[in-house]
Amino acid sequence: RKKLQKQQRLKLNLKRKSQRKN
Repeated sequence: RKKLQKQQRLKLNLKRKSQRKN
């Protein structure tokens, strides 16, 4: 479960970065 949370956080970070770039 901890690993899943980390992955979810990474995905969220990627989405945030994408929005910033846009």
